[in-house]
Amino acid sequence: FGASPTVSIGETDCSVTGTTSSPDTISCDLPAVPGGEYAVVVSTSEYGLSNNDVTYTSELTAASISPTSGSFGGGSLITITGTGFDTNVDPTVTVCTDECSIESVTDTEITCLAPANSGSGTESCDVTVTQVSGASVLAGSFTYDDALTPQVTGVSPQRGGTGGGTSITITGTGFAASGNKVMVDGSICDITAESATSITCLTNSHAGCIEVPVTVEVPGQGYGQTPDDGSANFYYIDRWNSIWTWGGTGTPLVGELIHITDGQTILLDTSTPVLKMLLIDGGKLMYDRDANGLNLQAEYILIINGGSLEIGTEDERYTNDASITLHGNVRCTELPIYGCKTIGVRDGTLDLHGEFIPMTWTYLAQTAAIGDTDITLKNGVNWKPGSEIVVATTGGRASMGESEKKVIDSVSADGTVVTLTTPLKFEHLSIMQTFGSHDIETRAEVGLLSRNIKIKGSVNEQFVTEIPACEKPFVANEEATQSC
Repeated sequence: FGASPTVSIGETDCSVTGTTSSPDTISCDLPAVPGGEYAVVVSTSEYGLSNNDVTYTSELTAASISPTSGSFGGGSLITITGTGFDTNVDPTVTVCTDECSIESVTDTEITCLAPANSGSGTESCDVTVTQVSGASVLAGSFTYDDALTPQVTGVSPQRGGTGGGTSITITGTGFAASGNKVMVDGSICDITAESATSITCLTNSHAGCIEVPVTVEVPGQGYGQTPDDGSANFYYIDRWNSIWTWGGTGTPLVGELIHITDGQTILLDTSTPVLKMLLIDGGKLMYDRDANGLNLQAEYILIINGGSLEIGTEDERYTNDASITLHGNVRCTELPIYGCKTIGVRDGTLDLHGEFIPMTWTYLAQTAAIGDTDITLKNGVNWKPGSEIVVATTGGRASMGESEKKVIDSVSADGTVVTLTTPLKFEHLSIMQTFGSHDIETRAEVGLLSRNIKIKGSVNEQFVTEIPACEKPFVANEEATQSC
């Protein structure tokens, strides 16, 4: 081996501690190497490199795990002991099929945070350590257990500003009397009160808007399990009515141009003054589902560059009353392409999804007489008390004034009988007549006029003119002389 040999095991230097002759022997100290098979090569100044067909094998072995059970919510700090763990490139650890988040790695120990599991009762899982050189499995070594699982059942309120400062109350079971930790997407929520069933905390600031489940870490048990229905979610979102949404200088005023940029999501939680323009430029404005009667007022609304104005979605419809009122007049300055008193959408989204009404028009099932307050419909409807309907005329050709707008007082359980707040002034037919082999139906149409989402224009009193009625009623005969 020469006077001063060096030894490498794979790409790792083995520090030579001594040599002997007859036969030639080299002793060296090898630092920890990841599990696998490595070529042993000796290098000397006298003879160069040795052959490389002799190998050294480092065993990858996951020998034990602690603890052996934990919460379905995940978060248990698992320690795996063994040999041959890779300290250069972190191994991958899975519990069942989900990845365990690595905290630290040495050649003999790995620590990681257990992933959440959507199961219940008890569920045993294999723990697998995988790295470039291979894998080692601890079969059935970790058990998820309901008895060790704190449960998060609700969060109130479920939204607050990205600037923080929202006091939220988390309800559930299995919390510690003290020492709990609460996080919302990694942002610490400072606890002000806690017990085994309730935690109150103050949110801190968060970069951007997001809706995520609240994470409760219980000392010694890991994370609480959260339901899938969103009842334990918190939505970091900026509210229109908060001065901090607008830089702390106040909320929008009459005649201002409001610009919502990419990355901003603003919750409209109050009716607005009449804005000069609302420009949604890549951001998002969404109506508060818990507020009733919100009214967004502006002269111009323009949605561009992926921006979005949302009043409900196709999957989650908006059920409260909401409106958009556009302001302007015939002498206003036109927005190029779009005009005055306008909502313009260019590479954006306007989502308007009100309460689902499967039937907006139907017919009378039987004739309604003058003075009736109950009308019977041919089809059942889901119309609500307080809604406005129209009952179409069935009179002669001069009966255009006999269509009646009425307000619903109540609706029968099967939706076929509608009670009106005031009696009918005219008769509305619902009959069937037979002519030869043909049955002819003559039935008054009944339509629902009310919707819970309305887009409307303002009335400019400067341009309102009252036209007096004719002295005599209109005569349908085209040859008759009209009074005006």
